[in-house]
Amino acid sequence: EFTLDNRDPLYLDEYGVGPGTGGGPALVCLHGLGGGGYFFAGLGRAQQQQSQPARARHVLCPDLPGSGFSPRGERPVTFDRFADAVIQLIERRTAGPVALLGHSMGTIIALRVYARIPDRIGSLLFVDGLPAPLPEARDRLRDRAALARHAGMPAVAPTIVPVVFAGRSLD
Repeated sequence: EFTLDNRDPLYLDEYGVGPGTGGGPALVCLHGLGGGGYFFAGLGRAQQQQSQPARARHVLCPDLPGSGFSPRGERPVTFDRFADAVIQLIERRTAGPVALLGHSMGTIIALRVYARIPDRIGSLLFVDGLPAPLPEARDRLRDRAALARHAGMPAVAPTIVPVVFAGRSLD
């Protein structure tokens, strides 16, 4: 667990070597909507098990507020709140520039973090994401967010699972 400045806990999976050592900048992995740091567990374990310690990396995989094991807290869940949490994590748990890996919604958060602390970001990698939702998807995402706020993430799962997993996996 990582404690934010406002005392909210942020669940954090951490892999590899500590800050300021290893074969490159720390890698901060930002998950998509409905996801969590677990999404990057394979990548984190691969870095931790690196056969050449000098090439190992410090990998940080937070569950953003209201996701995974991180509680939502009292404040509204917004992209800026997510960016605040990531910036605190970078400032307090890493040394030097970091690499940001954003998946889906994590792309938007990574771009907000970069806009605020560009000197701490050495590289950006985006997987299946856009800098902002497409116009035709905004209403659907707004409705999904409203449902999550009202009924929690379990209520959103039936709309996400069929499009995230292949039919063969669901079978």
